[in-house]
Order: sequence, then C-alpha cells, then structure tokens
Amino acid sequence: MKTGILFLVTLFMIKTCYGWSEYAWNTGAKYLKTSNATFSYDSDEDAWVSNKPLITEGGDSTISGDGVNNLNIDANGQAITLGNAVSDYIEVDDSGHLTFAGDAHIIVNDDYPFSFGSSQDVKTQWDTQGVNDFMKIGIRTNSTSGSGHIVLCDLDDINNSNIRPSAVSDTPVFRVVGKNIDSDPNRFIQLYSTNYTSYLYSGNNLSLRSAGEKILIGNASGADILGLRYVDSENQTLFYTGGSVGRHLAFVDFTYRSRNFDHGVQTDPTLFIHSASDPDIDNTQWIGFFHNKTDAQIQSGKGDVVIEPASGSVTIKTVLKIMERSSDPAEPSEGECIIWMSDGTGYGDDGDICIASHAGGSTKKAILFDHSSGANW
Repeated sequence: MKTGILFLVTLFMIKTCYGWSEYAWNTGAKYLKTSNATFSYDSDEDAWVSNKPLITEGGDSTISGDGVNNLNIDANGQAITLGNAVSDYIEVDDSGHLTFAGDAHIIVNDDYPFSFGSSQDVKTQWDTQGVNDFMKIGIRTNSTSGSGHIVLCDLDDINNSNIRPSAVSDTPVFRVVGKNIDSDPNRFIQLYSTNYTSYLYSGNNLSLRSAGEKILIGNASGADILGLRYVDSENQTLFYTGGSVGRHLAFVDFTYRSRNFDHGVQTDPTLFIHSASDPDIDNTQWIGFFHNKTDAQIQSGKGDVVIEPASGSVTIKTVLKIMERSSDPAEPSEGECIIWMSDGTGYGDDGDICIASHAGGSTKKAILFDHSSGANW
C-alpha cells in the first residue's frame, strides 16, 4: 500500500515539476506556462485562483478579475519582468487601467520604446546610442489619426473637447492650454518648428517675462546677441546689441527681412528706419539716429529730413545752429523758403546769413544778416 502511494506521489511530482502537457507547471525552469489563463476571485478561499497557470507558450493569455475586487501582483520587493525583446509589449485596453502602489514604478530599459495608442502613435524612448544619452518622444503627424499635437492641460479639462487641435500639423507641436478653455478657445500657447523657422505662437496676447532681468536673442554669447534688459532697482529698460552684429538696429519692411541693408558696423549704437523699397534696388532710403559722443545726430541716406508737426509749427527751445556752406544750396521749389550761411564762395560774403524763397514762378534771394556790418561779440 505504501509503495503504491509513493509511486503515485512520485508520478505526480514528475508530471507537475518537469512538464505536464501544454497546461502544466514547469517549476524546474522556474516559470509557468499555458495557452490561456483566467484568474478569478474565490470569496470562500479569499484568494485569486486560475483555471490554468499564468504564462503562455503560444496564443493569447488573459488575466481577468471578477469586476469587484482588485487583482494585485506582489513581487515582494523584487522586479516583475514582462517581455524580453523589442517586439514585446504590454497593452491596456479601454476597459481597464494599471495602478502602481507605494514605491512601485515602471522601468523601461535603455533604447526600448514606451508607446501610446493602439497603433503606437506616440513613442517615448531613452536613447543611449550616441555620446550623450537623452529622452526622445515621437508622435504621428499630418493625419486626423495623428495630428502631431502634444497638449498639456488642466486635469479637469482632460476630457474637454475644446482642448483638441482644430487642424492637423505636418510637424510636431507642443501646446499648453490655459484653464477654463471653455470661456476662451484661444487660451493657449504652442511651440513648433517648420522649414527654416521656429515659432512661439499664442492664441491671445504673448508676454515674455524673465526673473533674471534679461531676454536675449541670438545664437552666441557676449556682444553677439540682441538683448532686452529691465533693471527694476535702477528704473530703466535697456535694448542693446554689440559690434559683432553691427551695433545697430534696422526697422525694415517684412517683405525684405532677409535682405542685406549694407549698414555695416557702426561706431555708436544706431537706429535705422528704412522705406518699404527693396534695398537691392535702392538701399539709401533710410533715416538714422545716433549720438557720436559729442552731438545727437539725425541723418538720411537720401533726400531731405522733413519735420511736419500736426500743429503746423516747430518750436525750438534752444539755439538754432546753422553751419556754413561752400556752395549755394539748390533752388527752392514753389512755395519754399531756405536759409543758409555762406562761406563767401557762392552768394554772399563769408559769414553772411542768406535767405531765398520761390513764389509766383520766380526765386528771390537776399542777405538776411551782413556779417561785415555786424557788432563784435
């Protein structure tokens, strides 16, 4: 009798521990295998039970609960490894979710993707193939099933249809949506790059703020940048640039923003304002403002400097200085009057102040002040 019992026990152990068909426990290899396993909660036993062991050797495997109680996997402080190849993946369908308690977390090994979407429309991956390791995120673009947008929003708006992009993009777009998007659909800012230009776009007003006093524009450091600096303690705002980038600012038409306006490096910081003409045809249509360390200068590249106030008059609250000329000025046009100081070469003697006007089809000139008959200073 004992011999028979021993034989049956031995036979059971052999079949159980070292392979029992396709549904058996293979504890010699330290894993469980089955073609399909279903777990259910046994309230009488207060435990989860399975009709078959857990890990498949072929076909799909399912671990399902009873819809009432949680299904917990406790590794007792050790790792739970699912898959060992690039093609292996874990899928969570639309009827469930994964919860990690305490210090539990997911670890995806180097150079393996973590995907979102049934068609793996978004992939994240820690890349260690080059010199510098980095995190990369890939997103499907240019289709309704992959609009190219990554949206950061308030948790309360996660299911709000108003955060959805209104169009598809052929390049990745990172969008941040403000809270209460229902009250203003343009409450967003987005960052993207296309062709040779990168964009920071806001649906409403755009405010650039820096706690460090400075906002810098450029691809270098030092004087090779365009900077904006606000110093609260000194009550001043500074707009600056250096000689390496011309030491000037040019305000030009959008159409010709990629042209060379040929100003070169200026001795002193200078503001140029150009006409809307193509500088490749005529680059002299500008007015310049600067200070040469002695005097404030207003210069033009072509034509006169015309002062035309709305009130119809110009008020000068200091001395008006007129420099002498080595030749007569151009004849004034109808309805114009000119004043100049002669050096004796043209009309008038050296030091004379001359005046001329054009009216009725003719120009008349006279000496406004005769230097030789004036009183000594």
